[in-house]
Amino acid sequence: FRHELARRAVADATPAHRQRALHRRTLAALTSPPARVRDLARLAHHAESAGDVDAVLRFADAAGREAAQMGAHREAAAHYASVLRHAAALGQSARADLLERRARSCYLTDQNTEAIEAMQQAARLYRQLGDRRRHGDALRQLSQFLWCPGRTREAMDRARRAVEALEQLPVSPHLGMAYSNIAQLALNAEDSEQTRRWSARAREVADAIGDVGIDVHARTNLATIAGLAGEHTARAQFDACVATADAAGLDEHMTRALVNRAVCAIRRHEYADATQALDRAEDVCRELGHELLLFYVRAYQSVVGLDT
Repeated sequence: FRHELARRAVADATPAHRQRALHRRTLAALTSPPARVRDLARLAHHAESAGDVDAVLRFADAAGREAAQMGAHREAAAHYASVLRHAAALGQSARADLLERRARSCYLTDQNTEAIEAMQQAARLYRQLGDRRRHGDALRQLSQFLWCPGRTREAMDRARRAVEALEQLPVSPHLGMAYSNIAQLALNAEDSEQTRRWSARAREVADAIGDVGIDVHARTNLATIAGLAGEHTARAQFDACVATADAAGLDEHMTRALVNRAVCAIRRHEYADATQALDRAEDVCRELGHELLLFYVRAYQSVVGLDT
């Protein structure tokens, strides 16, 4: 666009000290009327360019949260990175929480290296803080991140360490997801026995604390292992998982169930069923900004296309 080229030309011709001064004035102007609706991303941009650390910590963090909530996870990750450049001004707990949020947004946008690095740092900080529950959950998430680029042994190691840490604490949603996470890793290796064993333990926790998310995740594991084995009950199991997740607003769980259903359908050469599930999963992925899962959807859509 011509106006953007013109803006860049003017900006490039402006001395650095002059740019910083202009960004400070702009930031002050945009924050002076308290009643005005604020564009957090714009405020974060001017705060960073002005070198105003306090404003960066205030606005970039808020902009990152807002972006993540809207499904703009790549933008959220960039905002969190901006805050982390000034991490020395944050306490350990706040830094760990920020690293965890950045890791999550990076993972969802297929920035695996950055996701793993951030979650490793978060796990170390939680351990130093003595927060065993969040440390265990960080290890559980790290295992997911490690599996995606093929570091499967490390993934299972972190998954088991997460369970060991969380089993020392009262029953919690974190423990239930840790159990179901090991089941998911076993499922990825098509280990039926371990998938069923750990999914059952996850469902016991879900029943005890009334957590629908854990239950749906574990039931999706079971439906998938049944589908891969060619069991006729799998389709009904997937339908129930998708319906429950949809009703509870668990979009990520619903998408996973749809993709897994498609995988099983492709193995049975039931391409119409696979296409229907993948098309619905694609819509949800685009709406939520889940680029990583969208790559899986496209991959299986390509398999369907090649097969047919």
